[in-house]
Amino acid sequence: GKSIQSSKQSVAYSWNFVVGVLQLTDNAVNDLSPDVYHGKITWTRGQVGNDYGEIMLYDFYQGNTSQISSGNDSNFTPVIWSNRVAWRRGRGTTSSTYKRSVYYYNGSTVQEIAQATSGRYSLAIDTTGIVWRSCKRNYQNSRDTMHIEYYRFSTGQILGLDSFREYYGRGYGRVDISGEKIVWDHAFNESNSRNDVYLFDGNGIQNLTNTPDSSNRIPVISDGQVAWVRQAETGRPTTICFNDGQNNRRISEGVFCYSPEINKGKVLWYENEGGYQYTLHYYTGRKDTLLSQGSSTWGYYFIPWSVNNNHAVWTQFKNSTTNNATCYDGNAIINLVDDPTINTSRIEVHDGFVVYDAWDGYDYEIYLYLADTLFTPPAVVKNLQCEVLGGKFPARKVKLTWKANTEPDLFGYKIYRSNIPYQYGTTPYGTILTPETTFTDTLPSEGMNYYVATAYDNQNNENGFSN
Repeated sequence: GKSIQSSKQSVAYSWNFVVGVLQLTDNAVNDLSPDVYHGKITWTRGQVGNDYGEIMLYDFYQGNTSQISSGNDSNFTPVIWSNRVAWRRGRGTTSSTYKRSVYYYNGSTVQEIAQATSGRYSLAIDTTGIVWRSCKRNYQNSRDTMHIEYYRFSTGQILGLDSFREYYGRGYGRVDISGEKIVWDHAFNESNSRNDVYLFDGNGIQNLTNTPDSSNRIPVISDGQVAWVRQAETGRPTTICFNDGQNNRRISEGVFCYSPEINKGKVLWYENEGGYQYTLHYYTGRKDTLLSQGSSTWGYYFIPWSVNNNHAVWTQFKNSTTNNATCYDGNAIINLVDDPTINTSRIEVHDGFVVYDAWDGYDYEIYLYLADTLFTPPAVVKNLQCEVLGGKFPARKVKLTWKANTEPDLFGYKIYRSNIPYQYGTTPYGTILTPETTFTDTLPSEGMNYYVATAYDNQNNENGFSN
């Protein structure tokens, strides 16, 4: 139903979820650019025709909305983790007005954590802190000075992770965070012909890619696994690469692939097949699934926004001015908006809560789609190790060990085996109940054996593959 109040009792409290769209706002102002963490939803509220305004926070379970910014009316694009929200403040593009400050709401109070001394881009938040790209613009030759900055919740201080010069750095690059692991693309020259993906693990920094003949851009991270775009220095192809926690590999077959998003071993991206043809890809660890395709003369057809658990969300091209909100729930594609007159500027998903904004003919409003909110699998298994025991085949054995997961509803682990790397079936080779974190293969196949592990909970919700 459209009204939150009329459906709140049946939806929020009795847990009798009815799949459908709820309109969270209905007013004469712009409500846009939402983000979500389970039942907490944040967005920007401003005047019609304006992307700036105040930051709002809605609690699905309590059914209330509050303004958490201080009334400056220049706040925009919030991000959320749990009940913590971060956003940028400031407007303008000239040499004196492009600078942005960063604000942080800790669940009860708001503080400015970075003053408006630089441009701020690519804001991201997770369990340990907030990260962003800080830019000192060069208006003479566009060789911007970029800084990667990390605000740690535990210390309340900003840690500078990296600094480099990059051509038009204000418009390129990304930084992302998962736990205390942070990834970004570091520029080695001002022409952007060589970039590598750097990883901060909480203590030190390592170069994940180290490919002098390529440019590695737009990294994203989840559960210690990383996806990014790689382009050869001499030009195309542009492919999607994946680090499973130990090894790098290419996971796309196309040649013009862009904008990856990642969560628990699953990766979403789009590909330009040449000309005006576009396809949307969803990699599950077992295979690359083609979700949708279309044609556009405007340089894109899909804008991947988010992937979480078994859901992927994106905006899909309708015409030169509109993109419609779309969701894949693990089984089928749902067109949340299917109207060439309605535009969506942002869509996000977390734990089956899908939020997006949509133009209603006068202004933007916020909508909530309830998908499968009970599918919340454990984190990806980390640090899978292999030890060969015994002598030659067939006497040898293979012992596997891994780091224990910590979820309270964890039930066990599943082991998959194959003679071909990265090609695993749907039937596990072995099943181990918690708290055990070892498995011995007493009958390995002759030749090479490849193994991965997954974790599953007491509802048999299973995550993606380990390394």
